[in-house]
Amino acid sequence: MAFCKKCGAQIEDGSAVCPVCGAPQNEAQAAPAPAVDQYDHTADFAPEEVAEHKTFVLYAYLFSALGIIISLLAVNDGSKYTNFHIRQILKLDLAMIIAILCYIVPIIGWLVGAVAMIALFVIKVIGFIWCCQNKSKELPLIRSLKFLG
Repeated sequence: MAFCKKCGAQIEDGSAVCPVCGAPQNEAQAAPAPAVDQYDHTADFAPEEVAEHKTFVLYAYLFSALGIIISLLAVNDGSKYTNFHIRQILKLDLAMIIAILCYIVPIIGWLVGAVAMIALFVIKVIGFIWCCQNKSKELPLIRSLKFLG
C-alpha cells in the first residue's frame, strides 16, 4: 500500500489517481500542460527582423495612417513583422472610423462612440507597449476582425 502525495490517504500501489481527493499520483499526470496563447505571434519573427523594423512599427502605432505610409515606404523588404503590425493597426483604425460614425446618431450614438473611442485608444496603447516589449500579439477586441489576416 502507498499513500496519496496530496492528502495522505492510503491507496493501492500503482494507482494513477487518489480515490479520496482525486489528485494524480505519478509526476507525468501532475505536471500541467504549458499554456499557449493562440494570439501571440512573437515566436514567428526573428529577433533581428524585430530589432530592424521596430522603430517603423512604433511610428505606425503613434501616427496611424501617416505612420503606416512611413513604415511601408521605409521598410520595402516585405517584412512579415511589419506587415503583421500594420494589419493590426489597420483593423484598429477601421474600428475607430466605425466608432466615429456612431456620432451621427444623437445622444446614444454619442455615448457609444465616446466609449468605443476610449476603448480603442486603450487598445492602441496596449499595442504600442507590446511592440516596445518586442511582443507581437493580436490586439484585444480587434483580433475578432478576421478580414485582414
